Amino acid sequence: DVCSSDLYGYSYEELLRGTIVHSDNNMAEILWDYAGAQLDGSQGTLYHRYRMLIAPIMGEDPFQVDAKFYENNFFTARQMIHCLKVLYDNQERYPRLIESMQRAQPDNYFKRDERRFDIAHKYGYLIEGYRLYMNDCAICFTDDPILIVMFTDGCAKAYEIMAEYPTLMCDYTQYHTAIRVAEEKAEAERQAELSREAAERAAQEAERIREET
Repeated sequence: DVCSSDLYGYSYEELLRGTIVHSDNNMAEILWDYAGAQLDGSQGTLYHRYRMLIAPIMGEDPFQVDAKFYENNFFTARQMIHCLKVLYDNQERYPRLIESMQRAQPDNYFKRDERRFDIAHKYGYLIEGYRLYMNDCAICFTDDPILIVMFTDGCAKAYEIMAEYPTLMCDYTQYHTAIRVAEEKAEAERQAELSREAAERAAQEAERIREET
């Protein structure tokens, strides 16, 4: 996630902060163009090349993905989940990106109400006439971290639903984590008891052999 030099007078850190923390589309377009220019030997606009470049990160083959992928910054929830998994599984490669996601909109979207766990998210919204599209995707650092995505289309209570969703999913995850931990503890205790019993039997057998000899 490193640019070797300033772009259009901005440092990479400024572009990253503007794009992720403040959702600045103009700064995002600078990064799109830069990324697209790195794909040598490809035809099409810089935006098309950029989408080709990121397709594998979204879990797609750039030559087999639905044509919609190359139109107007479209993504599916499945693609976003795949991207979040790439980020989570490779945190050492993207520390500044995840840090920026953690700083973004600390009191809104998925982070409006959920305060127990750190959330690294990328939000977005679009208003067309009277229609609102509101989206968010995030890594929630619960005890067993989870990835969540929500896209809304003209939902009357999108903001409230989006704020409630991460708490619901975090509660669900913590509940199952508690069950897993309890089961693992019970299994560890069972194995320890079996080991003790085996040791006692071995000691008894050794004592029997000693007495017979």
